[in-house]
Amino acid sequence: MKKKFLNLCVISSLALLVSGCATKIPVEKQVGQLNLQTINIKQEPSTNKTLGIVEPEFHYQTTQNKVQTQYSQNPLLAQFMAAKMQQTTFSPTQYFQKSYQNRLKQALETSIENILIKKGFKLKGPYNSFDDITYQDKKEIYLAVIPKVNLDIKKVVTFRKCENLYCTEKGKIYFGGNVIITLEEPLTRQIFMKKRINLSDANIEENFIYQHQISTKTGDLTADLINKATAPAKLVDNTDKVMVDGINKFYIYAVKKLNTYLNREELLSYSKDVEKLKSLKRF
Repeated sequence: MKKKFLNLCVISSLALLVSGCATKIPVEKQVGQLNLQTINIKQEPSTNKTLGIVEPEFHYQTTQNKVQTQYSQNPLLAQFMAAKMQQTTFSPTQYFQKSYQNRLKQALETSIENILIKKGFKLKGPYNSFDDITYQDKKEIYLAVIPKVNLDIKKVVTFRKCENLYCTEKGKIYFGGNVIITLEEPLTRQIFMKKRINLSDANIEENFIYQHQISTKTGDLTADLINKATAPAKLVDNTDKVMVDGINKFYIYAVKKLNTYLNREELLSYSKDVEKLKSLKRF
Protein backbone atom coordinates (compact mmCIF):
# COMPACT_ATOMS: atom_id res chain seq x y z
CA MET A 1 0.00 0.00 0.00
CA LYS A 2 2.86 2.35 0.91
CA LYS A 3 4.67 1.53 -2.36
CA LYS A 4 1.50 2.21 -4.32
CA PHE A 5 1.11 5.56 -2.59
CA LEU A 6 4.73 6.48 -3.43
CA ASN A 7 4.19 5.57 -7.07
CA LEU A 8 1.15 7.82 -7.20
CA CYS A 9 3.17 10.64 -5.66
CA VAL A 10 5.94 10.20 -8.23
CA ILE A 11 3.44 10.18 -11.11
CA SER A 12 1.71 13.26 -9.74
CA SER A 13 5.04 15.07 -9.30
CA LEU A 14 6.13 14.24 -12.86
CA ALA A 15 2.78 15.41 -14.23
CA LEU A 16 3.12 18.67 -12.29
CA LEU A 17 6.68 19.15 -13.54
CA VAL A 18 5.72 18.52 -17.16
CA SER A 19 2.73 20.86 -17.00
CA GLY A 20 4.93 23.49 -15.37
CA CYS A 21 7.24 23.38 -18.41
CA ALA A 22 4.62 24.94 -20.67
CA THR A 23 5.91 28.38 -21.68
CA LYS A 24 3.64 31.26 -22.66
CA ILE A 25 5.66 34.17 -24.05
CA PRO A 26 3.96 37.63 -23.95
CA VAL A 27 3.82 39.58 -27.21
CA GLU A 28 4.55 43.31 -27.39
CA LYS A 29 2.17 44.55 -30.10
CA GLN A 30 3.12 47.99 -31.40
CA VAL A 31 -0.05 49.81 -32.43
CA GLY A 32 -0.15 52.69 -34.93
CA GLN A 33 -2.29 55.84 -34.96
CA LEU A 34 -4.25 56.62 -38.11
CA ASN A 35 -4.05 60.24 -39.25
CA LEU A 36 -6.53 60.59 -42.11
CA GLN A 37 -7.39 64.27 -41.88
CA THR A 38 -8.49 66.31 -44.89
CA ILE A 39 -6.03 68.96 -46.06
CA ASN A 40 -6.75 72.69 -45.83
CA ILE A 41 -7.99 74.15 -49.11
CA LYS A 42 -9.08 77.72 -49.83
CA GLN A 43 -12.80 78.11 -50.49
CA GLU A 44 -13.55 79.34 -54.04
CA PRO A 45 -16.78 80.87 -55.43
CA SER A 46 -19.68 78.64 -56.43
CA THR A 47 -19.69 77.20 -59.95
CA ASN A 48 -23.42 76.35 -59.83
CA LYS A 49 -22.53 72.89 -61.13
CA THR A 50 -23.30 69.58 -59.43
CA LEU A 51 -20.94 66.62 -59.45
CA GLY A 52 -21.98 63.05 -58.62
CA ILE A 53 -19.61 61.20 -56.30
CA VAL A 54 -19.19 57.42 -56.55
CA GLU A 55 -17.63 55.60 -53.60
CA PRO A 56 -13.97 54.61 -54.11
CA GLU A 57 -13.56 51.09 -55.44
CA PHE A 58 -10.61 49.00 -54.18
CA HIS A 59 -8.67 46.37 -56.11
CA TYR A 60 -5.60 44.47 -54.95
CA GLN A 61 -2.44 43.07 -56.38
CA THR A 62 -0.48 41.24 -53.70
CA THR A 63 3.05 39.96 -54.23
CA GLN A 64 5.58 38.60 -51.79
CA ASN A 65 8.91 36.85 -52.06
CA LYS A 66 9.57 33.38 -50.69
CA VAL A 67 12.29 32.90 -48.12
CA GLN A 68 13.42 29.50 -46.90
CA THR A 69 12.34 29.15 -43.29
CA GLN A 70 14.99 28.06 -40.81
CA TYR A 71 13.86 25.65 -38.10
CA SER A 72 15.38 24.38 -34.89
CA GLN A 73 17.33 21.16 -35.25
CA ASN A 74 14.67 18.99 -33.65
CA PRO A 75 13.50 16.90 -36.65
CA LEU A 76 10.34 15.79 -34.85
CA LEU A 77 9.05 19.38 -34.76
CA ALA A 78 10.13 20.59 -38.21
CA GLN A 79 7.01 19.45 -40.05
CA PHE A 80 4.67 20.67 -37.32
CA MET A 81 6.31 24.10 -37.19
CA ALA A 82 6.33 24.42 -40.99
CA ALA A 83 2.57 23.92 -41.01
CA LYS A 84 2.12 26.37 -38.14
CA MET A 85 4.24 29.01 -39.85
CA GLN A 86 2.23 28.68 -43.04
CA GLN A 87 -1.03 29.10 -41.13
CA THR A 88 -0.01 32.13 -39.12
CA THR A 89 2.30 34.12 -41.39
CA PHE A 90 1.40 37.81 -41.66
CA SER A 91 -0.55 38.86 -44.78
CA PRO A 92 -0.53 42.68 -45.17
CA THR A 93 -3.34 42.72 -47.74
CA GLN A 94 -5.67 40.59 -45.62
CA TYR A 95 -4.81 42.69 -42.57
CA PHE A 96 -5.55 45.90 -44.48
CA GLN A 97 -8.87 44.58 -45.79
CA LYS A 98 -9.97 43.47 -42.33
CA SER A 99 -8.74 46.40 -40.24
CA TYR A 100 -8.30 49.52 -42.37
CA GLN A 101 -9.96 49.35 -45.79
CA ASN A 102 -13.30 50.85 -44.73
CA ARG A 103 -11.64 53.65 -42.78
CA LEU A 104 -9.33 54.57 -45.67
CA LYS A 105 -12.22 54.34 -48.14
CA GLN A 106 -14.31 56.71 -46.03
CA ALA A 107 -11.38 59.12 -45.57
CA LEU A 108 -10.65 59.25 -49.33
CA GLU A 109 -14.33 59.78 -50.08
CA THR A 110 -14.52 62.62 -47.54
CA SER A 111 -11.35 64.24 -48.90
CA ILE A 112 -12.57 64.13 -52.52
CA GLU A 113 -15.86 65.68 -51.44
CA ASN A 114 -14.04 68.36 -49.45
CA ILE A 115 -11.73 69.19 -52.37
CA LEU A 116 -14.64 69.59 -54.81
CA ILE A 117 -16.81 71.59 -52.41
CA LYS A 118 -13.91 73.95 -51.72
CA LYS A 119 -13.53 74.43 -55.47
CA GLY A 120 -17.12 75.61 -55.72
CA PHE A 121 -19.01 72.50 -56.83
CA LYS A 122 -22.24 71.11 -55.40
CA LEU A 123 -22.35 67.36 -54.80
CA LYS A 124 -24.78 64.47 -55.08
CA GLY A 125 -24.04 61.09 -53.53
CA PRO A 126 -21.96 59.30 -52.62
CA TYR A 127 -23.39 56.45 -54.68
CA ASN A 128 -22.32 52.86 -54.00
CA SER A 129 -21.61 52.47 -57.73
CA PHE A 130 -22.30 54.30 -60.98
CA ASP A 131 -25.32 52.04 -61.58
CA ASP A 132 -26.94 53.45 -58.43
CA ILE A 133 -27.22 56.93 -59.97
CA THR A 134 -30.86 57.47 -60.91
CA TYR A 135 -31.85 58.72 -64.35
CA GLN A 136 -33.13 61.98 -62.84
CA ASP A 137 -29.82 62.51 -61.06
CA LYS A 138 -27.90 61.77 -64.27
CA LYS A 139 -29.79 64.60 -65.97
CA GLU A 140 -28.96 67.03 -63.17
CA ILE A 141 -25.35 66.00 -62.59
CA TYR A 142 -22.70 67.86 -64.55
CA LEU A 143 -20.11 65.05 -64.33
CA ALA A 144 -19.76 61.84 -62.31
CA VAL A 145 -16.54 61.46 -60.32
CA ILE A 146 -15.45 57.82 -60.17
CA PRO A 147 -12.39 56.94 -58.04
CA LYS A 148 -10.65 53.57 -58.28
CA VAL A 149 -7.80 52.44 -56.02
CA ASN A 150 -5.46 49.70 -57.24
CA LEU A 151 -3.43 48.86 -54.16
CA ASP A 152 -0.29 46.75 -54.31
CA ILE A 153 0.94 45.89 -50.81
CA LYS A 154 4.11 43.89 -51.24
CA LYS A 155 5.77 41.99 -48.39
CA VAL A 156 9.46 41.25 -48.87
CA VAL A 157 10.78 38.83 -46.25
CA THR A 158 14.52 38.99 -45.57
CA PHE A 159 14.64 36.69 -42.53
CA ARG A 160 12.43 33.86 -41.30
CA LYS A 161 13.23 31.37 -38.56
CA CYS A 162 11.27 29.07 -36.27
CA GLU A 163 12.42 27.98 -32.84
CA ASN A 164 10.67 25.26 -30.83
CA LEU A 165 8.16 27.71 -29.37
CA TYR A 166 7.94 30.67 -31.76
CA CYS A 167 8.69 31.98 -35.25
CA THR A 168 10.28 35.25 -36.36
CA GLU A 169 9.69 36.98 -39.67
CA LYS A 170 11.46 40.22 -40.70
CA GLY A 171 11.49 42.32 -43.83
CA LYS A 172 9.85 45.28 -45.57
CA ILE A 173 6.34 46.15 -46.62
CA TYR A 174 5.99 48.28 -49.75
CA PHE A 175 2.87 50.31 -50.54
CA GLY A 176 2.38 50.80 -54.28
CA GLY A 177 -0.26 50.75 -56.98
CA ASN A 178 -2.26 53.70 -58.27
CA VAL A 179 -5.38 55.80 -57.86
CA ILE A 180 -7.42 56.52 -60.98
CA ILE A 181 -9.95 59.34 -61.09
CA THR A 182 -12.43 59.29 -63.98
CA LEU A 183 -14.91 62.07 -64.81
CA GLU A 184 -17.83 60.99 -67.03
CA GLU A 185 -20.92 62.64 -68.39
CA PRO A 186 -23.45 60.34 -66.68
CA LEU A 187 -26.10 60.09 -69.44
CA THR A 188 -23.72 59.12 -72.23
CA ARG A 189 -20.79 57.87 -70.12
CA GLN A 190 -18.53 60.02 -72.26
CA ILE A 191 -15.18 60.27 -70.44
CA PHE A 192 -13.91 63.83 -70.09
CA MET A 193 -11.01 63.23 -67.77
CA LYS A 194 -9.05 60.22 -66.56
CA LYS A 195 -6.01 60.77 -64.40
CA ARG A 196 -3.72 58.28 -62.71
CA ILE A 197 -1.77 58.82 -59.50
CA ASN A 198 1.18 56.45 -59.36
CA LEU A 199 1.64 55.47 -55.71
CA SER A 200 4.99 53.85 -56.40
CA ASP A 201 6.42 57.34 -56.94
CA ALA A 202 5.89 57.99 -53.22
CA ASN A 203 8.46 55.27 -52.33
CA ILE A 204 6.51 54.11 -49.27
CA GLU A 205 8.26 51.28 -47.44
CA GLU A 206 8.29 50.18 -43.80
CA ASN A 207 10.45 47.69 -41.85
CA PHE A 208 8.49 45.02 -40.00
CA ILE A 209 9.11 42.27 -37.46
CA TYR A 210 6.47 39.65 -36.77
CA GLN A 211 7.07 37.17 -33.94
CA HIS A 212 4.38 34.76 -32.83
CA GLN A 213 4.21 31.71 -30.62
CA ILE A 214 3.45 28.37 -32.28
CA SER A 215 3.63 26.08 -29.25
CA THR A 216 3.88 26.22 -25.45
CA LYS A 217 5.70 22.89 -25.07
CA THR A 218 7.09 20.07 -27.19
CA GLY A 219 6.22 17.04 -25.08
CA ASP A 220 9.92 16.33 -24.57
CA LEU A 221 10.56 17.06 -20.87
CA THR A 222 14.24 17.94 -21.33
CA ALA A 223 13.56 20.15 -24.36
CA ASP A 224 10.68 21.87 -22.56
CA LEU A 225 12.86 22.62 -19.54
CA ILE A 226 15.53 24.12 -21.81
CA ASN A 227 12.94 26.14 -23.74
CA LYS A 228 11.48 27.49 -20.52
CA ALA A 229 14.92 28.56 -19.31
CA THR A 230 15.99 30.14 -22.61
CA ALA A 231 12.71 31.66 -23.84
CA PRO A 232 12.86 35.43 -24.53
CA ALA A 233 11.12 37.76 -22.09
CA LYS A 234 8.76 38.87 -24.86
CA LEU A 235 8.05 38.62 -28.57
CA VAL A 236 7.63 41.66 -30.81
CA ASP A 237 4.95 42.35 -33.43
CA ASN A 238 5.08 45.81 -35.03
CA THR A 239 2.93 44.95 -38.06
CA ASP A 240 0.00 47.17 -37.03
CA LYS A 241 2.26 50.22 -36.59
CA VAL A 242 3.97 49.51 -39.91
CA MET A 243 0.64 49.18 -41.74
CA VAL A 244 -0.73 52.37 -40.20
CA ASP A 245 2.44 54.36 -40.96
CA GLY A 246 2.27 53.20 -44.57
CA ILE A 247 -1.45 54.00 -44.89
CA ASN A 248 -0.90 57.50 -43.45
CA LYS A 249 1.86 58.21 -46.01
CA PHE A 250 -0.22 56.76 -48.86
CA TYR A 251 -3.24 58.83 -47.86
CA ILE A 252 -1.53 62.21 -47.62
CA TYR A 253 0.33 61.61 -50.90
CA ALA A 254 -2.86 60.59 -52.73
CA VAL A 255 -4.95 63.48 -51.35
CA LYS A 256 -2.36 66.12 -52.30
CA LYS A 257 -2.24 64.68 -55.82
CA LEU A 258 -6.05 64.58 -56.03
CA ASN A 259 -6.20 68.24 -55.05
CA THR A 260 -3.84 69.05 -57.92
CA TYR A 261 -5.53 66.84 -60.50
CA LEU A 262 -9.10 67.94 -59.70
CA ASN A 263 -8.39 71.36 -61.12
CA ARG A 264 -11.33 73.78 -61.00
CA GLU A 265 -10.57 75.48 -64.33
CA GLU A 266 -10.05 72.18 -66.13
CA LEU A 267 -13.33 70.77 -64.82
CA LEU A 268 -15.20 73.90 -65.92
CA SER A 269 -13.57 73.85 -69.35
CA TYR A 270 -15.77 70.87 -70.34
CA SER A 271 -19.01 72.87 -69.87
CA LYS A 272 -19.95 73.45 -73.52
CA ASP A 273 -19.29 69.86 -74.56
CA VAL A 274 -21.20 68.50 -71.56
CA GLU A 275 -24.19 70.74 -72.32
CA LYS A 276 -24.13 69.63 -75.95
CA LEU A 277 -24.26 65.97 -74.92
CA LYS A 278 -27.08 66.55 -72.46
CA SER A 279 -29.10 68.43 -75.10
CA LEU A 280 -29.20 65.40 -77.38
CA LYS A 281 -32.66 63.83 -77.57
CA ARG A 282 -32.57 60.54 -75.70
CA PHE A 283 -35.11 57.71 -75.75
